[in-house]
Amino acid sequence: MTPGAVFNACYIPDPAKRTTRLVSPAWGTNDQGLEGIAPAVVLTCEYDRLHDEGARYAKALEKAGALVDHYDIPGVDHCFNLISGTREITEKAYKRMADHVKNAVAKSSPLS
Repeated sequence: MTPGAVFNACYIPDPAKRTTRLVSPAWGTNDQGLEGIAPAVVLTCEYDRLHDEGARYAKALEKAGALVDHYDIPGVDHCFNLISGTREITEKAYKRMADHVKNAVAKSSPLS
């Protein structure tokens, strides 16, 4: 069994559900009709086998006016945050995500 097959079997055991919009937002035509979707931040990793799907989804979100940021992390693969030697890259990515959350919360706060 390939690593991808193992992941799929663990992540979504029912094969019929693996292509649904909530599981795979850029599969097939899932990235169409996004108008009104909540603002989103998309992180992709240069060497991730899901990179192109994530980048395509970011473009679809941008077209729908919902892309806040697309951060394409250079030189890393999926799970970069768990691999030794990527602490600086991981901290930069986490800070970027945290800053977006802080900004979103500040904008939606009744005190702002």
